[in-house]
Amino acid sequence: MAWATVISTGINAAIIVYFLVRESDPVALSLNVRKWRLSKPDLKKMLQIGVPAGLQGMVFSISNIFIQSAINSFGADAIAGSSAALTFEAYCYYIITSFCAAVIAFTGQNYGAGNYDRCKRVLRICMLYSIVIGGTCNLLIAWYGDTCISIFSSSPEVMRYATIRFHTVLVFQCLASFYEIPGSYMRALGYSVTPMLLTVFGTCVLRLGWVAIFRGIDSSFHGLLIIYPISWTITGITVMTAALIVQHKVFKRKAVQTTIS
Repeated sequence: MAWATVISTGINAAIIVYFLVRESDPVALSLNVRKWRLSKPDLKKMLQIGVPAGLQGMVFSISNIFIQSAINSFGADAIAGSSAALTFEAYCYYIITSFCAAVIAFTGQNYGAGNYDRCKRVLRICMLYSIVIGGTCNLLIAWYGDTCISIFSSSPEVMRYATIRFHTVLVFQCLASFYEIPGSYMRALGYSVTPMLLTVFGTCVLRLGWVAIFRGIDSSFHGLLIIYPISWTITGITVMTAALIVQHKVFKRKAVQTTIS
């Protein structure tokens, strides 16, 4: 199974490169190894944006490891049910991440061109589409939960745990749009550390703290998973607020620079 993943990834990469090298300049030139040069200013900028984003993803995975450890304490049926439900969460999360990519691309393009009103519009549109499309898909999967889980198992206990996860996590997953989309928006404006710090607090500190204390409050399976929508809400509020502040600060500074010049 692991080799199948590696091979398929390699084939996909080869196909993408095949088509890119046949594109018009400057795309084709960028893939010409003989023309590669190290630009320190560009490298510094890429690291400033890329490293915090990478650290955010790493910490996100670490927090999930501890939650998975807590899930394991409920037994094999809980593990199987949670894993099956998580598969559908991963598919639906791709909807959010696709709009994250869109907001970075279109915001960066319009920011560079000085179209600041369009940047704001990009944020609003991507937020709306991510919430509506992602939320609709999540609700449909939860509605047909038994059918979806029957792909993996017919055990009543496995289905019960999967259904709990559907109703506690999946149906609220669109709330993650409130921090993923604004976080990507800030990165497009050149601010990568701020969304990383806020997201690390929301997805790591809060969740690890809940794993440590939840048994004293609500030791049920639902009680463990409820931290997902809670952390999404808290993180969404903080990141969205930060994005609006950053937006106002950046656009105001650019307007002043334009007036002076």
